[in-house]
This record gives sequence, C-alpha cells and structure tokens, in this order.
Amino acid sequence: VGGAVKKRKLYEKALDVLDKQLMNLRTQIETLENAAVAKEVFDHQKVYAAAMKGIHKDLTTDKVEEQMMDVQEQMDIHNEIQDALTQSLPGAGEELDDDELFAELDEMEQEEMDQQLLETDQTPLPSVPMTAPKINQPAAALSEEDEELAKLMADMS
Repeated sequence: VGGAVKKRKLYEKALDVLDKQLMNLRTQIETLENAAVAKEVFDHQKVYAAAMKGIHKDLTTDKVEEQMMDVQEQMDIHNEIQDALTQSLPGAGEELDDDELFAELDEMEQEEMDQQLLETDQTPLPSVPMTAPKINQPAAALSEEDEELAKLMADMS
C-alpha cells in the first residue's frame, strides 16, 4: 500500500508538471500569435505610411488652402454670372395689378365674342307677315280657340 501511494504521488507530481508545461506552451503560442499579428500590423502601417507620403508628396496644407480659395473664387464668379443672367430686362418685370389683368382679360374675351358675331353666317331672316292669314273654313267648323285667334289676328291688322 505504501508503494502505491508513493507511486500515486509521483504520478500526480508528474501530471502537475505536465499541466504546468502545457500551460506554458499555450501561453507561448498565444504570445507568438500576438507577436505575428503585431508584426503584420506594423508591416501594413509601413505600407500605409509610404502610400500617404507618396500622396502627400506634392500636397501641402498651403496648396490645399490656395486651391480652396481658387474654388471659392470660381464659385463666386459663377454666382455673379447667374445673377446677371437672371436679372429682369427693363420693362419686363413690371408688376401688374390683378384688377388690371382681369379688365384686360374681359376686354380680350369681348373682342373675341364680337369677332365671332361678325363672322357668323348672315342669312336673312324670313319676313313677318303684316296681315292675318285668311282661313277658308266654314264658321261652324271653327272651335272657340280658333275663333278667338282669328279675332286677335284681325285686331292686329
């Protein structure tokens, strides 16, 4: 029994040592991976810095500010041209009163109606008879209304 306990303690100690070594290896692997990532970041930053230097080689803040002033000046010139082109010509921008506009519209409509009346076909109307028509029917055959009509027509002539 004493040998088994001793053996067990040796195995536990060996297991503990192996566990610590495994932990150290995992830590070293993680550190190595982090170092590789850091190296990759560093290399990319070098490429970025070189690219930015190439871009900014002929680009300075003074040049950018000068160009921005040129752009602003051109925009101002453009706006002045637009303003000049959109100005009203003399007499073109007169404000008219609504009453004046409606009166002018009424006048134009009246002229158009007068013109249409003048252009209508002027066929002569039939003449109105001045005497009552003579009825050749016997007096007995006339109804009361016909008799009254005949009297009115006779009175009118």
